[in-house]
Amino acid sequence: MKRYVDLHIHSCDSDSTMTPEEIMAEIKRQGVKLCSITDHNILKAGFYDPDGDVTVLPGAEIDAIYDGVNIHILGFGCDVDNENLQGLCRNTREIMEDTNRRLIHQLAQEFPQINEEEYEDYTYDRRLGGWKTLHYMIEKGLAKNTDECFPYYVRYGNLYNQTPFETAEVVIHAIHDARGKALLAHGGYTFRQRTDEEIVEVVKGLQALGLDGAECYYPLHTKSQQEKLLAYCRKEGLLISAGNDCHGTFQPETINQIKVCEDQISCDALKALLHTTLELPYNNV
Repeated sequence: MKRYVDLHIHSCDSDSTMTPEEIMAEIKRQGVKLCSITDHNILKAGFYDPDGDVTVLPGAEIDAIYDGVNIHILGFGCDVDNENLQGLCRNTREIMEDTNRRLIHQLAQEFPQINEEEYEDYTYDRRLGGWKTLHYMIEKGLAKNTDECFPYYVRYGNLYNQTPFETAEVVIHAIHDARGKALLAHGGYTFRQRTDEEIVEVVKGLQALGLDGAECYYPLHTKSQQEKLLAYCRKEGLLISAGNDCHGTFQPETINQIKVCEDQISCDALKALLHTTLELPYNNV
C-alpha cells in the first residue's frame, strides 16, 4: 500500500474553506500518512489523528521578503510555545491586515458604501475561505466573487511584494530558534518568471541564509522546475518536501493531488522533528 504525504494544507483558521476535522477525514480517505496543516502565519499544535494512523507534523507558512519578492517559508516541527516565532507570526498577520486597512481607506475615498469603522467590526463566516477584506468588498458590491477583489489590490498599489514583511533571514532564524526546519514553499511557482537555473540560484541564496530545504513537489511546478529543485536539494543534502497547498474550495488544488509517497521526500528527517505529543483539541486562534 502506498503511503502518501501532503505537507502543505490550509484550514479555515487562515484562508481555507475546510475545518481541521474535514481535513483529517479527507487525508484518511486519500491514504495520506504524513501531513501538516501550514496555515498562514499561524503556529499551533493540536491537529492530530485520534486513531494514530496519520503522522502529523506541526507546521506554518510564513511570509517573508527575499530579493524584492514576497516568498513563503514553511516552518516544520517548531516549538509552538516559542515566543520569538509566535511574536513574528503575530506581527506578520498585523502587517498583512495593515495592508488590507490601507486598501479599505483608499476604497472609502472612491466608494461611499465603504466605511472604515464598519470594516473594523465586520465579521464573516470563516468557512467561506479567503479573508475579511475580500468578503467585505463583496458584501459592499465592489465584486461578485473573491477573484474580482484582487485587481483592487493592484489598482491601489497594495502589492505583497511591497509589504514590509520580515526578511527571509529573520524568518529562517526564528524557525531555527523554535527548533524547527525552514523550507522554501513553491519556489518554482513564486519565481515562475525566472529560468529554472535562476530558481535554483534563489534556493542557493536562501541556503546561505540557513534554509534547510525546499518544497520540490508542488501542483503548479513544471516538470523541469521539479527536477532542477530535486537535483539541487539532493546534491546539497537539503530537505525535500511535497505539498498541494489545498485551500478547500477557495482554490482548485486538492489534498494529495500530486500523489507523492514517503520514499520520495526526506521523510525520516522530517518525522524526527516531532518534539511534542499532539493530543490536544484544535482550537481556533
